[in-house]
Parts: sequence; C-alpha cells; structure tokens
Amino acid sequence: IDSVDFSFSEQHGLYGEPRIFPAYVTLYGADSVLASPCELQVAHTVIDGISQSSTYVLPLAPVWKQIGDVRTTAKNVEVYVPVEAYVEREYTAPVEVIGADSTVRMRVYPDVVKVRVWVAKRDLERAPEFRVAIDYADVLAGKERMSPRLIQFPSWVRPRSVEPSEVHCVIIK
Repeated sequence: IDSVDFSFSEQHGLYGEPRIFPAYVTLYGADSVLASPCELQVAHTVIDGISQSSTYVLPLAPVWKQIGDVRTTAKNVEVYVPVEAYVEREYTAPVEVIGADSTVRMRVYPDVVKVRVWVAKRDLERAPEFRVAIDYADVLAGKERMSPRLIQFPSWVRPRSVEPSEVHCVIIK
C-alpha cells in the first residue's frame, strides 16, 4: 500500500495497525512467465479527511496483464484503517544525563521540561511515562546549550514538542 496517500482530518490519526485482506495475492500462470520479477501494488490512491475507522476497497495495479497470460486471486484488497480522535496534552518530565560518570555531580537547568503530545481520547486516563535526556559527551565537549531529546515514550501517544528546546548542564567540582 506504498502508493496510497492517507491523510487524516484535524485532530484525528491512526490508532493501531492497519489490516489488509487478503494478506497474500497469488499469481497463476506458466512458470516461464512467472519467472520474471513482478511486484503487486495498490493503484495510486489518495484518501483525504479520514475521521473514523473505515475499510477501504483499493484496486491492485494490474501489472500481471503486462507479463503475459497470468491470473490473480484478487483484483482488489481491503484495508482497514483504525482511527481515533486525539487531543493535545502537556506533561512534565525530568531531564536525564545519559552516559554520565557516576562520580561527577552536575546540575541541569532547567531540570524538568514540558512534553507536549497528542493522546487518543480513549487513553486520557492512562498515565504516560517519558524519558528526556541529554548526552554526557556533549557536556564534556563543552557545549553550553543542549537540546533535550525524548528518548522513550508510550506507543499510544504522538510526540509534538519538548520545551524548552535548550537546557544547560553545569559540572559541580
């Protein structure tokens, strides 16, 4: 389904894995004809404004017609796209220093950042855990400003931003 462009309406997005039926399509024909490389794809399709879970019937590009006397078990596939409405939420997370020497004391300013994410409405009661970090190697290299990176987050959230976009780290001797 690489040739299908899915786009969602405002505040909606994919929730889970799309499912394709049939999962396999078999081509039948003479061995000599089937020996040539052939890749089945869905015909180029654009689906805009998706706002609810739906099944789409998509035609296969008929490449088998170009290689000779070949038949297929399917001319279309069904793609189920699970969709949920999302809302933006803001959480706080401490900033870690990855790879830090345990004998060194340091302070990160600010030591807590805001993580903005989209959360599916059905998951609003869940408590996400985030890990935000900077690299100790950057501290040792003398970088004054470092960008905190979101290194771990639950699969059911969609990260939007980490604020502030820069933090400072001071080694205490």
